[in-house]
Amino acid sequence: MTKMDIAYKLLKTDEHGLEYRRIRAMDRMCLVIQGDRRAQRRISQGFKSARLFYPDARDHVLEPISCEERDGVVSAAYGSGDIILMEEFLRGADALWQYVMGKRAGRALLQAHTHAVDERLTKRAALRQKRSIDRIAEYLSSLPHVEHDEAAVSAISRRQDHLRLYKAVMRYGAFRIDNLAVSAEDRVVKLLPSPAYGMGDLSEDFVLLECEDAGRYPLFCAGVIDAYFSQNVPPQFWLQYAMQCALYSVWRCGRRIRKCPAARGAMQAQSDRICADFRSFSRPVPAWYGGDGLLEVRDQALRRGL
Repeated sequence: MTKMDIAYKLLKTDEHGLEYRRIRAMDRMCLVIQGDRRAQRRISQGFKSARLFYPDARDHVLEPISCEERDGVVSAAYGSGDIILMEEFLRGADALWQYVMGKRAGRALLQAHTHAVDERLTKRAALRQKRSIDRIAEYLSSLPHVEHDEAAVSAISRRQDHLRLYKAVMRYGAFRIDNLAVSAEDRVVKLLPSPAYGMGDLSEDFVLLECEDAGRYPLFCAGVIDAYFSQNVPPQFWLQYAMQCALYSVWRCGRRIRKCPAARGAMQAQSDRICADFRSFSRPVPAWYGGDGLLEVRDQALRRGL
């Protein structure tokens, strides 16, 4: 193969320093994720996640091809087709298409959650949920605190029973906009490899949407939930989801501040927004899931069959 037979484009470099490169070799397009030896565990775990989810969700999970280390560089290759990053797509999308792509992402997550879960795995998921309360204890005892955390801490303390297992699934573990892609040809949503996959509660796979994405793309987030639950969201899910978001608004933000003190401002803003979305955790349904704007795009999507 000559040099002219290969073309590549750097799609992004993530917060861990991993490079995502789209490579065209002859008539095939692949995604290659690479980093140095320090990234070996993240890259290999991501590859394992693709191998796990691909058989159940072939339309939405990249095909795992190879994972190897050579000359100090660790890389994993996936059959991807021609893809663009979801965030790039959404930046140029109107309100309708933000919602529609959320719906397509919700269907992709639902397909990934069809992975079989037996009794042993369900017990692992239940144990993980029981440990959720340990996170608030860690926050209170040893993590940097965010300001105005009283509402979240109080909600968790008063409603610990809502942190029990709702539904056991094999979590995708990194379900947020910056870990999604879109096929250029037909706009099918693709789940990029997730090193954070594992057993847990269904609601956990929605929390990063609130933490990372609801402030910028609320219609996308609403579309995810609409499609996943066919617009019939169980009340128990909302309760579990609200408690998970309350927990993340303090524990996750505290952990980020401890790791990077310079991130305090951003984490404080994130914690404040999450709290506001749930009206100081007095209501289980976030503010962005409702209103005339959402009703309008729902109607448009229905009329156009999207």
